[in-house]
Amino acid sequence: MGFSAEQGSGGKPTVQHAGRHRHRIYAVLAWLVLSCLLPGMIAACVLFMRDYAEGRAQLEKTTIATARALSQAVDSQLLKGMAAAQALSTAGALTRQDWAAFHERAGSVLALSKAGDIVVLSDATGQQLVNTLRKFGEPLPRHGDMALLERVFATGKPVISDIYLGGALRKPVMSIDVPIIQDGKVAYDVSLGMLPDRFNSILLAQNLPPGWVAAVIDRNGTLAGRLPSPEKFIGQKGTAEFIQKITDVPEGAMETVSREGIPTLSAWSRSPITGWSVGIGIPRAELEASLRKSLLALGLGFVLLLLLGLALAWLAARRIAGAVRALTAPATALGAGKRVVAPLPNIVEAAEVAEAIGRASELLAERTADLEQANKSLSVRDAELREAHRLARFGAWRWSIEAGAMSVSESVHTIFGRELPPFQQLRGSLLPVESWETMHTAIQDVIRTGVGCSAEVPANHDGGYQIWLDLRCGPIHGADGTIVGVTGTMLDITQRKQAELALQRTRETYVQQLEEDVARRTMELTSANEALDRLARTDALTGLANRTVSDEHLHMEFLRLKRTGSAYAVLFIDIDYFKSINDTHGHGIGDQVLQQLAGLLAQSIRETDLVARYGGEEFLAVLTDTDIDSAMAVAEKIRQTVAQEPFPNVGQVTLSVGIAAAQLADENEDAAVRRADEALYEAKRTGRNKVCFC
Repeated sequence: MGFSAEQGSGGKPTVQHAGRHRHRIYAVLAWLVLSCLLPGMIAACVLFMRDYAEGRAQLEKTTIATARALSQAVDSQLLKGMAAAQALSTAGALTRQDWAAFHERAGSVLALSKAGDIVVLSDATGQQLVNTLRKFGEPLPRHGDMALLERVFATGKPVISDIYLGGALRKPVMSIDVPIIQDGKVAYDVSLGMLPDRFNSILLAQNLPPGWVAAVIDRNGTLAGRLPSPEKFIGQKGTAEFIQKITDVPEGAMETVSREGIPTLSAWSRSPITGWSVGIGIPRAELEASLRKSLLALGLGFVLLLLLGLALAWLAARRIAGAVRALTAPATALGAGKRVVAPLPNIVEAAEVAEAIGRASELLAERTADLEQANKSLSVRDAELREAHRLARFGAWRWSIEAGAMSVSESVHTIFGRELPPFQQLRGSLLPVESWETMHTAIQDVIRTGVGCSAEVPANHDGGYQIWLDLRCGPIHGADGTIVGVTGTMLDITQRKQAELALQRTRETYVQQLEEDVARRTMELTSANEALDRLARTDALTGLANRTVSDEHLHMEFLRLKRTGSAYAVLFIDIDYFKSINDTHGHGIGDQVLQQLAGLLAQSIRETDLVARYGGEEFLAVLTDTDIDSAMAVAEKIRQTVAQEPFPNVGQVTLSVGIAAAQLADENEDAAVRRADEALYEAKRTGRNKVCFC
């Protein structure tokens, strides 16, 4: 390394060092080990962190989808409870104020529908009249949420409550309160209560991993269901930061701290129907455990590899240094013209040098033979290198600026499956146009800037299939420092690309399956909600529309009357002596009479008209575009048809019918109903089995 020759004492040349910093073999090999290990470790860390970030993002999406599905399950439970409460609100026992019968009916509905845990009937003062948790007749407390009760009586509409302290249980409960309308106003409130256990059951059914936190949260941010430790946290508020976030954003994920003080990644979904939310918390320690383990494994692996590499480097350096030092004396003797007895170091290359020194000193005539032998050995090494390149599908190439042409190693022909034509002819043949342009641009950039570059490009194998190449290139400098060419390598990375494509397809398949599962569950919940809606609008016994539907239909007809002046008529129909039928033949026969009568009524009106069960043995018919005379004809036809129809086990059944026509002067749709009701009572008062109008 940088030597200059001068005459020393005795006329012999001495060697002086030029002052450059020298390195020991130990240090050089140590740096070699580090330079080999560090890039791979850094790349492994970068790839691992990217994979971790992608996995975490996918986990957030999956967890939000799970929270959305749980939120829909909570909606389904609440709507099921509302349907059951609305069905109870039409019970005939309420009209008769038969609280004992209603107590029995409510218990049956709870047992059959599994829609709730408690049914409470309250009056306008909040005093409970019926509570299925108590035997009928026991003293009952007031309603547990007076504000909720007042809202129901004020609006006349069903209300889904938040979590509150139950009046009888004295522990957290929620309820679905439905008004009971009598004589056009809210007379009572029926509450279907649910205990937090129902929401905990929904969370348990999801089979979330141990350590995860899941909660059902009402509109006020109170925990209605919670896993784990439901008995500790139900009825309490969630963390302020989390509650504020779910209030502002319908769905999302954030990092927060659970009520137990555990840092978590929390995802949530708020229902647009009920306003209730479901949150799922994943302990961050669990998320980061795999990261820490992998980083620890990488660190330990790096340290072990480093120690092993340094140890091997030390052993190799020791052998190399010993072999090099063993050649010092023979080299000095050869320079002095002495006969040399060369040692045999344990390093092949050093031994070869020692043998060469010995042969040079003894048999200069064998120099040519030794050179040929060395060339032969070099050829063998070159052949081995070419075979290694072929097996590894690795090739080298060189671009000469002076010749304007490219030369390649034999392994490059193997990579493409044929002899390569000149570089210009590769365009559009073995190299697609875009790949050829990439390689050509890279060569020109290296010549212009002197900076190496790399690229991954597709190519065409002579066998008719596509391969992928990793191209790398750098400048070749002449003696004067100018760039005289470009040298480069190409590596066949087709298998790696295929593996990356297979991994991408696997991920896409997983995401598609997950989306299909979510879509299927959404369809199932939608179907269940539609079934609940039908149940809430149909009388369970007769199959006719219920009172809710009739009230809606009357309201729409009244609005049409006000808008267009198109009249409609109301028929109020009651079965004569129906109580006697029940008392004589039993309620089962009474139900059969109601069902048979419902069929006759449905057959006796037009498709544009509506007949509904109004309550008990009372029915209401709304005749569209009908004046009082036409309504009288329809009512008389119905009365005669029923009177002539034989009813099994009962014989003849008769009806009393009250008729009223809606008028433009009416304040609301209830006015015509009241007049029809008055006409019905007139028909009953004057002998029954007749039609009267008002």
